[in-house]
Amino acid sequence: MKIKLSIILITLIFATSVAKAQEVQDKRHEVTFLINNLDNIGIGYRFGTSSALWRVSLSSRLKQTENIVNDTSINNINTESSISIDLGREYRFKVAEDLFVRLGGDLFYSQNILKNENDESAQFQYVNKRLERAFGLKIVSGLMYQPTERIHLGFELLPSFSRIISERTSGTGWDQAPTNFSTISEESFAFNFKNSALRFNIGFNF
Repeated sequence: MKIKLSIILITLIFATSVAKAQEVQDKRHEVTFLINNLDNIGIGYRFGTSSALWRVSLSSRLKQTENIVNDTSINNINTESSISIDLGREYRFKVAEDLFVRLGGDLFYSQNILKNENDESAQFQYVNKRLERAFGLKIVSGLMYQPTERIHLGFELLPSFSRIISERTSGTGWDQAPTNFSTISEESFAFNFKNSALRFNIGFNF
């Protein structure tokens, strides 16, 4: 009886040791460059195993355009800036040699600022500003191709459900910087499945 218990105990210890050794060998860390379009890029860090990883992503956007209003000399300036932080989990399933399906989800927070104003040379000056803060969930699905042990390429579809809190502020002024500001606050819920939901990535494993 003692011999059987000893054999069982040794077997359990051996199996546990093998499982831990395999888990250590399967550890994976990735740094990924994220691209929505040329003015919306980010960086991500993934860690876990080859089949299940935690995800941390940070992306930002900055865009400014200027145009002349009608045929006047008034210069209209539009500025958009945003930042987004995502935290989540993804699972990978091998479907072919070096090709994987990715499924998971991210919790996210984003802040977007839209500003419309004219330059200081105009007699009548104005500023319109919109601040949007969103909290929500992104559904992760996509493909990943790993041509080498250290590099992978892929894309993700990230449709999202979110609650949006926005504030609109506007002000005007004659021969001076805008004053008489007014603010309107709004809350809404949104589902996004536009072009911005598609993201390409290039990653490095270590």
